[in-house]
Amino acid sequence: MLYMGNLKMNMPTDDYIAELIKVDKCGNELAVALPFPYIYKYENLLVDASIEIGAQNISETEVKESTGEVSGEMLTDVGATFVLVGHSERRRFKGETNAKIKDKCVLALKNGLKVVLCVGETREDYENGNTSKVLERQLKEILNSIEGINRDNFIIAYEPVWAIGTGLVPSVDEM
Repeated sequence: MLYMGNLKMNMPTDDYIAELIKVDKCGNELAVALPFPYIYKYENLLVDASIEIGAQNISETEVKESTGEVSGEMLTDVGATFVLVGHSERRRFKGETNAKIKDKCVLALKNGLKVVLCVGETREDYENGNTSKVLERQLKEILNSIEGINRDNFIIAYEPVWAIGTGLVPSVDEM
């Protein structure tokens, strides 16, 4: 089983990375999505420990005149092997649509990155029994017509928005 962490905007420390490497020695398959500035800094240590390194975002465009964006080419150049796409915080705070998320998936795959596609429903959708409809819509709108998807380069991460930071946990039957 793959265990994946997302550091969000937290700054990793050398001690944190050392602890992560200790956990890896227990035979777990680990991956961590680091903030952009730290991917290159910790790439050698994590790769040597067989921990996959990923990014938390990728640009949906290849236009070079995109200040503040990070391309798939840049991510692979600094050692990232995967990228989170469709995270609920990016959907909520950055207004990312399924169409934009699809574009990000295409560019990630084109640049040799694995995609970790985050999907999930809000509390309102959950309480109204619309989980399946929401997930199906997200998956169809994002995955429809993307070529080159296979089990080796695409992971679907179910991230129920209603459970984030609430202490509520979906049951096994709900996952």
